[in-house]
Amino acid sequence: MFFESSKPVTGDEFFNRMKELAEFKNTVELLKKGSTKYLALIGQRKTGKTSLLRQFMAVVDEPDVIFFEVDCWEKKPTPRIFFQDYLIGVMDGFIRKRYPDRFRLSVRASLTNETNLLTMLADLRSIGIPSLLYATESLLELRGNHLSDTLFSAIIDFPEKLSQETNVYFVSIIDEFQELIDLNRFKHIRENIGDIFAFLRARWQRHNRVNYIVAGSKLTMMNQIITRERAPFFQHFKIIEIGDFSYTDAKQMLNVLSFKAGNPIPQELILRLVELVGTNPFYLQILGGELCASPFSDEKEIDEDAFKITLQENLFNSVGRLSLYFQDLVGRAVGRSASLEQTLITIARHPGTLSSLAERMGIGTGTLKSWIDRVADFITVENGIYQIDDRCLRLWLENKSDVKPILPPLVLGDEAEQTVAQRMAAAGFELIYQSRASRGAFDLLAILQTKELGVQVKKGSFPYYLKKEELQLMQHWAKQLRWQPPLLALVTEADIYFYDVTEWQTEGQSYRIDETTEVIDNLLELV
Repeated sequence: MFFESSKPVTGDEFFNRMKELAEFKNTVELLKKGSTKYLALIGQRKTGKTSLLRQFMAVVDEPDVIFFEVDCWEKKPTPRIFFQDYLIGVMDGFIRKRYPDRFRLSVRASLTNETNLLTMLADLRSIGIPSLLYATESLLELRGNHLSDTLFSAIIDFPEKLSQETNVYFVSIIDEFQELIDLNRFKHIRENIGDIFAFLRARWQRHNRVNYIVAGSKLTMMNQIITRERAPFFQHFKIIEIGDFSYTDAKQMLNVLSFKAGNPIPQELILRLVELVGTNPFYLQILGGELCASPFSDEKEIDEDAFKITLQENLFNSVGRLSLYFQDLVGRAVGRSASLEQTLITIARHPGTLSSLAERMGIGTGTLKSWIDRVADFITVENGIYQIDDRCLRLWLENKSDVKPILPPLVLGDEAEQTVAQRMAAAGFELIYQSRASRGAFDLLAILQTKELGVQVKKGSFPYYLKKEELQLMQHWAKQLRWQPPLLALVTEADIYFYDVTEWQTEGQSYRIDETTEVIDNLLELV
């Protein structure tokens, strides 16, 4: 599969970010010349930070440069977890680089079996490097929960000492760096080292052969840690902001990957996709991959129907891949607060000033501002207008608002489909695209309670001639799927006319519809 959304993308599938990659590579050159340059990579989740970091590690293939990573997102940081991951990261990075054939297991893999771990540590000690010997003792102290400021300092200083003894250089990468703030809640940290960030800064400043790169997705917290004047790391990092792709790079990625997948996405649909959901590489990887793998993709060229259904199933369906991602992302930010969630929904649906939003929500501006501050990473303010810039997230939030019953056709449909959806929604129906029968027989599936109706939408004027093949297809699939009665919605310049086509018969090649054809006046009579 050439579209990849479940793991970082490197190699030939790595797109964009060349300027940032060059910046990272430059830090290695500077480090080997005796100068450290700390970098802070800041961007929303799923904008490609990890892919960029992995590509950086892949392209820097120098025998005396060793990388180690600590991920603070996958495991909630505790003092023991963080310092153990830090220590093991250095040890495993070193033995992979210097002794690739000597060790059968990594230190991390040995943690699951005490006998394997002790054997591994004994083998490490036998190498005879003083700092490595001390590191094995530090690991045992950690696992025995014998925490102290001396132990914490020794672990953070370990890569510097090891590099001096073995003439190598280390590059430290700490992902989701802002999560370390939680360590300050622990008694061992407060009593032994105080603030975790002040402690790290004090130790790191003494290192000459280790360079530090941190990354984070909580923009407000990262900026407070790095740019606030009284923060420990004030002016210690060069900030690299990473966001969505450019339009050119987003379209190129979709073109290249869909071609490699053997199912090129038509240019007009690539343009529509980018216009609808923006240029976030993660969103495009998911939607591009699903579009190329849709049930229709092996029948013929990816078409409008496949496009609509792919968007609906992934973004608007509650169990769709993007929908589940946003549920988790927003859920982490709002918790159980209905007020915070409603704030985001309101801003997505009705961007506006603080006062207009507060009036719409029926609360004071002070209260609303406090709520906005708690979910600030999702919201931008320009000229006093609060809005959700992320187009895909905005659509997902709108799908939780009052337009949910008609959002798929409202966003994805043509003018006629939008008009029909609005009319039927006023009667209480929910309108969606449905993959089993939307290719020809019906454009929309209308749902009200347990009733399901197939709806074919046409735009024209009287007299209108419905082709015999279309009529028979509607009648057949309505019976097969029990979407009865099958409805034809004719959109004219004057109005929308709904027809029950169950009993229509034709001897010729079409069925003639004019002003005398029986019309459904009340859609609720069908339920």
